[in-house]
Amino acid sequence: MSATTATPPAASGELPAAIQQLLSAQGFYSPIELLLATNRLAYDDYQAWRRGDHQTLDDLFPDGVDAARSFLDDAATWVRGLHLDAETVPLLGTETVGGIELTASANAHLDDLLHTEYRRDVDREQPDLFLDDTQAEAQNRLADAIVSRDAAASGEMLRRLAALDIGHWAISHAMTLIEALQAARPTGTDGARDRLDEVENRWLPAASALLRSDARDFLSPLWRDVGRAFEGHPFEPDDARAHASWAYLHGLDWSGVKRTVLGEPAWQTEPMLQVRLAHAQWRLGERRYAIRTWFALCWHAPGHFAESIESATFPSSTLQRAWTDAHAQDLDPPFTAPWFPAWMVIVHPGTAREAGSAGGPSEPEQAFDHLVALRRGHSDREDLDHRRALKDLHPDLLNRYLASIGE
Repeated sequence: MSATTATPPAASGELPAAIQQLLSAQGFYSPIELLLATNRLAYDDYQAWRRGDHQTLDDLFPDGVDAARSFLDDAATWVRGLHLDAETVPLLGTETVGGIELTASANAHLDDLLHTEYRRDVDREQPDLFLDDTQAEAQNRLADAIVSRDAAASGEMLRRLAALDIGHWAISHAMTLIEALQAARPTGTDGARDRLDEVENRWLPAASALLRSDARDFLSPLWRDVGRAFEGHPFEPDDARAHASWAYLHGLDWSGVKRTVLGEPAWQTEPMLQVRLAHAQWRLGERRYAIRTWFALCWHAPGHFAESIESATFPSSTLQRAWTDAHAQDLDPPFTAPWFPAWMVIVHPGTAREAGSAGGPSEPEQAFDHLVALRRGHSDREDLDHRRALKDLHPDLLNRYLASIGE
């Protein structure tokens, strides 16, 4: 979904870009998804709440309830400017509390915010109210049972839907997902390979079709099972999916991704592992290390970085926006991925504090180091030396830097 036709009220920081990213990827705005996307709620904590391990989400917000409420208030104000339709949605538990409506917060206002999603009216399904209402209800109950991971209830709901329409499109998908719920955990590398094929080619398409936005939460434990079965299997560039980090990445097990990447002796020379590591570092709140890993990719594997930042799953909307803006500039030399770290120091000065010096021989690395030194401040003589060196490397970057400081 695109919301470019409306002009929402102004908002600062990462908020507008993060919401636009959600709307593009999912077609609707969900406050819980926004909290997850901006690291204001850890995915494992969210899943634990849905399993009934926590009564509310209140104790799971790293910055506290007041900060979460203020952030989502700003988000709701901004997203209402897109002229989307608000919809109150139930937040259901899984496993032992499967199908039970959960309380998101003891704070009534925050609870209301967390239960309100926004979408365009045309994005909703419009079943025939006279012919399909009973089937639609049966289909929704079936999907809820599957999301709750209750195989017995799912089987009963499947039989009810089949009794109404044996040829209903959801039946084959539901059978596939009930099979997934009942499958034993894979063991060993061969079992992991077989299960990976099952997840990617059968369970993922079925979940996407039937469960839609709930597909991720349904599939996450299944991906993690694959990751555990791949533990200890070495990374092979020609078979990059056959590694625990790949499955943990899709299972949103960020600690598992980080651990299994760093466990590879040559991870610093494998761009695909570095991409996974940076993603995990960002999700774990290790911003400084994630930025360093991404910048290293810019300089040493620019194609991998470009593919990563342009994907819908890239976790930083701030970096994505800066990347898009940089491509819109008329620079000489022209903008390419190796120059992106230097560009970031200009448009986001805090980057200079986040990342250490590059120390590399290439011109983009040298330009980055000069800009970092300029942002940190030195004597007038040293400052002049850095400016002269930067002018020799990339005059336009020097001009943009000078403009950023009002010179």
